[in-house]
Amino acid sequence: MTDGRFETQVRTPTGAWVRVHSAYAPEPEARAFLDKALDGQPVPPVVAVLGVGLGYVIDDLARRRSDVRIVALELAPSFIEGWSKRRDWTELTRKGRLITGTDP
Repeated sequence: MTDGRFETQVRTPTGAWVRVHSAYAPEPEARAFLDKALDGQPVPPVVAVLGVGLGYVIDDLARRRSDVRIVALELAPSFIEGWSKRRDWTELTRKGRLITGTDP
């Protein structure tokens, strides 16, 4: 975390570091990603998210549809610590709206 913001990067097979989220505007970035993915359609009742990062897409899904159920799989377990520190996910999990897993 730098300047109150979480830095989330992954190393590619070539050794380059790539940001998972914008360092300064991750929320608008998540909104734009979902706008493009949904292509004008509403959020469906069940959504699978592969690669949770810090969860900004999950936040936006929950904001757009109050009864959405999200199955989230994080493919880089090293992100889980930052993901859980950025926000408390207990409420979504307790209500059965968010199920998470990691791999490997």
